[in-house]
Amino acid sequence: MSCRGTVGEIYRIPHNAKFGIMHPSIMKIRLNNEVYNVIFFEKMLEKHMKKILYMSQGSGIKMAITAKELGKKDFIVPPLSLQNEFSQFVEKTDKLEFCN
Repeated sequence: MSCRGTVGEIYRIPHNAKFGIMHPSIMKIRLNNEVYNVIFFEKMLEKHMKKILYMSQGSGIKMAITAKELGKKDFIVPPLSLQNEFSQFVEKTDKLEFCN
C-alpha cells in the first residue's frame, strides 16, 4: 500500500513471489494468520481507504495514510471462522465476475 504522496491501491503479494527490494514509499503489512484472514483484512482495509478518500473529497490531492496513522486505527477482529466464511464468499463472487 502506498504510504507517501497520493493514495494508492492495495496489492497482495503472492506467496510464490520472488524476493526483492520494495520501494520505500510502499508499506508492507504482515498479518498474524491466527488473528486475521488475509482476504478479510484486505477487504476491510480497502473499505477504510475508501472512507479516507470520501472524507478528503474536494481537496485536489488525496494524501496517503502513514504507517503511524494506520497503526492507530482500531480494526474489528471477528472470530477467524467468520473471517474464513467471508473469505470463501469473496472468492466465489470473484470467480463469478471472472466468468462474465
